[in-house]
Amino acid sequence: MKAPILYALIACFATGICAGNTGAQTAVNKAALFSNAAEKSYNEASNKTVVNTKIKKAFIKEFGETTTGAWSVTGNNFLNHFYIDGRRANALFTKNGRLIYTIIYGTETLLPADLKAFVQKEYQCHDITSVFEIMQQGRHIWVVQLQNNDKVITARIENGELEQTQQFTRSK
Repeated sequence: MKAPILYALIACFATGICAGNTGAQTAVNKAALFSNAAEKSYNEASNKTVVNTKIKKAFIKEFGETTTGAWSVTGNNFLNHFYIDGRRANALFTKNGRLIYTIIYGTETLLPADLKAFVQKEYQCHDITSVFEIMQQGRHIWVVQLQNNDKVITARIENGELEQTQQFTRSK
């Protein structure tokens, strides 16, 4: 029951982020908070989704033959939860095998050195706690979560521009 809800949340978040919808930024925080629950849910799923040959070929072309994962249906699309280079990832495909988006979840080591330096210069008193790499139709977006003793911040990087999308005060 939790897995379909979380899959829909992640799909909405990714689509909204890529469309510039700030409401979707809230979903990125929820997705990060529930990432362990999501991993447990889809790893424990007993019924497997069957995908057609077009989707399988598109996935292999994009991620290689050795990459596998757990498929689920999200609306009319197919979502694969898999690992790439030891990192959790999601890829959403249409029924015709067209890749809609890819999200790779990680820590600050996922962020390229120049972008990491850029973020750390802007947020000197914060630690990077998680990073989401989103690729959709030629767009490359980084969502970075940071925190210090007082605040939790979500920032977005696209085309070399850093935009703070959320800021919360931490309870003491």
